Amino acid sequence: MFGYSGSKKLLRSNDQIRALPWARDLSPRLVRRIGVLEVVGAVGIVLPALTGILLWLTPLAAGGLMMLMLGAAWINMRLKLFPAFVTNVVLLALAACVAYGRGMFVLA
Repeated sequence: MFGYSGSKKLLRSNDQIRALPWARDLSPRLVRRIGVLEVVGAVGIVLPALTGILLWLTPLAAGGLMMLMLGAAWINMRLKLFPAFVTNVVLLALAACVAYGRGMFVLA
């Protein structure tokens, strides 16, 4: 989900970004930076588990995605975009599960 969402932010034109209801107060450049963070976070969650290398990056990536979802939830709540807010909370909870589960696995 994060890889898809981030790549959409990276591929949209400035006009398409400005048309997003949640992005009206943000610059297209900032939205693209958020997209980069989402894609990097998605890679950081998946790639270490697939390769078995640098497994400690997975809980860190999940923690970073949790921070992104906190910010997204705050923006969506402030703008009264409740379906998007619920999606943010669900993704936040899933990222928290990954951070906790993979963190415990790496430390064990």
